[in-house]
Amino acid sequence: MAAYAGRVRPPDFVIIGTERGGTTSLYNYLLTEDSRIISALRKEIHFFDQHYYKGWTWYLSHFPVRKDDILSGEASPHYYFFPEAAQRVAQAIPNAKLIILLRNPIDRAYSHYQHEVAMGYEKLSFEDAVNREVTVSNGIWKPRSLRANGVFQYVHFSYLSKGLYVEHLKPWLERIPSERFLILKSESFFSNPGDVLAGALHFLGMPPTGRSTFRKYNEGQYEPMEREVRSRLRTFYEPYNKELSELLRMDFHDWS
Repeated sequence: MAAYAGRVRPPDFVIIGTERGGTTSLYNYLLTEDSRIISALRKEIHFFDQHYYKGWTWYLSHFPVRKDDILSGEASPHYYFFPEAAQRVAQAIPNAKLIILLRNPIDRAYSHYQHEVAMGYEKLSFEDAVNREVTVSNGIWKPRSLRANGVFQYVHFSYLSKGLYVEHLKPWLERIPSERFLILKSESFFSNPGDVLAGALHFLGMPPTGRSTFRKYNEGQYEPMEREVRSRLRTFYEPYNKELSELLRMDFHDWS
């Protein structure tokens, strides 16, 4: 394994989030037809969040031996949600480029919930699941982290918390230069996948491809959210989205 690690280059890029934001689709689109970008052994390695104890050689074993003109990367959409992952990435892969897709946190939360229901993990109603994540003071919701309950609940049941993007991105932006990030809106990706893909390839130093078809991966079908719940979530996220806009200098007014 040590000899193998010496012949493998660390990932050139990592998609760090967000879950239910289009990461699977973007990752698959980046795997160009002429093999200039090669997949890791699997898309989601989760080394920097949940499998860090397995060591650097284990991580490198997921990437191919490749030439200088070939790129490879991975997409673990929980990375941005683990503050310790920011420090680990900054130290271990200081030259890797980082991509994150940010989806309207209300839609992301509901899609995430429906996914957990379909997987058989979630038994509560969406409203009850949301209430599990908050405390209420004078009618105002305050987020409550589920991490003290263990990694499983933190990863699977943090529907609201994963949408507090401004809180999760701060540790990353404090440790890693902004030019190494490509921050995308999922809504733009969903509506114009070709344009977003071209931008991502340019960010990675690769020319555009002739891709003309864009299969949607992991698309879910379910009943719409109740209006009252959506309204409460809009109020909950409003100050966080405003701060996110200021931090990133991006326009997220359509999320409101």
